[in-house]
Amino acid sequence: AEGLRRKKKLMLETSELTTPTALANGLKTRDFTIRAGETGHSVTVVQLTDLHIGYCNEEDLNNPTLASTAQNRGESATPPTWPNRNSVLRNLGYALDYADGLDANQIVITGDALDYLSMGGLNLLKEKIWSRYPGKVLIATGNHEMVQKMGGKVDETVSEADRFKMLKDNWEHDPIYTSRVLRDKVMVIQMDNGLNDRDEVAQPHSGNLFHAEQVELLKKDLELAKKNRYVVLLFFHTPIGTGNPADKVVNATYIPGANSGVHTTQNLYENVAAGTNHDSEASAAIWNLIRENSDNIAAIFAGHVHGDFYSEILGKTRKIPQILLTGMAYENGHALKITVEY
Repeated sequence: AEGLRRKKKLMLETSELTTPTALANGLKTRDFTIRAGETGHSVTVVQLTDLHIGYCNEEDLNNPTLASTAQNRGESATPPTWPNRNSVLRNLGYALDYADGLDANQIVITGDALDYLSMGGLNLLKEKIWSRYPGKVLIATGNHEMVQKMGGKVDETVSEADRFKMLKDNWEHDPIYTSRVLRDKVMVIQMDNGLNDRDEVAQPHSGNLFHAEQVELLKKDLELAKKNRYVVLLFFHTPIGTGNPADKVVNATYIPGANSGVHTTQNLYENVAAGTNHDSEASAAIWNLIRENSDNIAAIFAGHVHGDFYSEILGKTRKIPQILLTGMAYENGHALKITVEY
């Protein structure tokens, strides 16, 4: 009987994504529900994205690249520029208090937690997030975490290898790929697809942002999920292509202000990390794994574009919702509550 139960396919249903609702402190929240059974149990995950925390301590300012960045980026620049660190940390506090109120099982940040790579920024992440929630947070890396030249005038003075070591040594989990199973039912997977997003490497996005070593890791996790009937939630920074040419123009469902600089439309067919006609071998393999496992992959969550967008990946047996969230650095912050009922 157990063997038959294990082989039975999951029956996944997803709700409509709610429109943003402002809390008393101004934090805008949205709800998204996945139903995979009727036992009365549930798992709650809170997604945040694009914090863009930028801060240099005294040691950082000995690095000419970071010193120039600090002079030209954020609230200390003349004149001040986006993002304002004080506002970001305020918004983050609102969002984490919200997650606490929900007693969330997991918090996932989908990239650009840092505005640029510095020890000051890494220490703030540790103080505000890692130490507050040991073992309860996943942070997918984006296209800012490996950069030290961000609005500054001095080219990178630290090698890419040394910058990655600095990042990895101060990250609580493997930044390339990490998976966790919550309550023996929900598998959350974070995958980096932003660290290679450099002007000289991948502009415009053309499917070469995933890593070759991620393919086998994802394959094994999806095999385990199928065997154990886990509900899989995928989190990464840059969205993937839907497989539907009609999605060359997808309209935003929410934009944080007319002067925010956030685009009102996105090309979610081509301007993506995987699923385009220019895929790398690794990215094509990952896109195909996602398509083939639409029975278990309930939804995909990303950021990067800073606004709210909804699309659907053309999976083998069902369309997989892909939800893009507005960045934490806008307004009084943004959060998505993901509930898996089973």
